[in-house]
Amino acid sequence: MGRLMLPASGVVYLDTAPIIYTVERHADYESLLLPLWTASENHALHIATSELTLLETLVKPLRDGDTTLAQDYETLLTATRLRLQPITAQLLKRRSPTPCYRQT
Repeated sequence: MGRLMLPASGVVYLDTAPIIYTVERHADYESLLLPLWTASENHALHIATSELTLLETLVKPLRDGDTTLAQDYETLLTATRLRLQPITAQLLKRRSPTPCYRQT
């Protein structure tokens, strides 16, 4: 398993997978992601994702009729300090200057 290399401050953009791993408490990634969420709670980092993540995370729970899981995703993505960014062409073209994940 790799490890996260987090900046001391700033914004960390998350794709859908880390959101899924967090909400569903995926055993292989829970401890890997904990420093990220702790840094966010301590106001050291801000976490952002796009509205596309909301769509992608809700597909399976809504298809399966799992309203509890769907609500868990909505709560994380809309009712926390996480920044939910609108989908724009500029956002879709943006590239991260450095990856936060390193394979070890």
